[in-house]
Amino acid sequence: MDDRARRRVFESLWRRGKRAVLIVSENPTEPLFDSDFLRQPHIRLLTSFPDEDACEMVRRERPSLIVEDLAPPGHAALALCRELASRASTRSIPLIVVTTDQMWSEAHQTRADVVLGKPLERREFFDAVRRFIPLPSRRTPRVTINLRFRYTADGHRVQAFSRDLSVRGAYLKTDRTLPLGTRLVLQFCLPGLADEMRCIGVVRNTCSATRSTEPGGFGIEFDDLSDRDRERLAAFIDQQR
Repeated sequence: MDDRARRRVFESLWRRGKRAVLIVSENPTEPLFDSDFLRQPHIRLLTSFPDEDACEMVRRERPSLIVEDLAPPGHAALALCRELASRASTRSIPLIVVTTDQMWSEAHQTRADVVLGKPLERREFFDAVRRFIPLPSRRTPRVTINLRFRYTADGHRVQAFSRDLSVRGAYLKTDRTLPLGTRLVLQFCLPGLADEMRCIGVVRNTCSATRSTEPGGFGIEFDDLSDRDRERLAAFIDQQR
């Protein structure tokens, strides 16, 4: 067997052992593309515009899941949904549609198995994908806790209470919306400790209460938590589990 034949066999085995996930969007900056939890060794992440190439890619690659961004005017994306639903070979492939308020009703008229609203909430998206694709559990333990956080936003001191907490970050319940990537100076105190913890928190995802059974708010990632505070936080979380 020559090198070219060996390579074809290797690529065939490699592709057979991976689950393909196709993301369809007209917007290359859509947060769907930054979903790092989809970048797993057993997943082939594919992307396409909502056009004939997308239909051909579905036919050729047979993805285990299709995630489609539906944004106004959405003609091409809706046409793709209809095309996929009309074919016996593709209508059984799970479809997640992520859309805006303007196209919420149109999204529910597609054959989508799940419809998610924007701004996209990472946890909600993760849980939706995990219904169809095996994904590892969270890398760090997370506990449900109602903990007060204080931070400054738009020049005003604000407080919000957490829904859950890990050594990497927290989800804060609030009606305020903040752009992704916003950096906040956070202050919070763990029960039983006298001194506050202070660090920078980066907004990584947001969720509207009208689009989910979860409370509205945003997820933050701790950016510069000290080693001492991280150890204390890890010990506290272990005690709560």
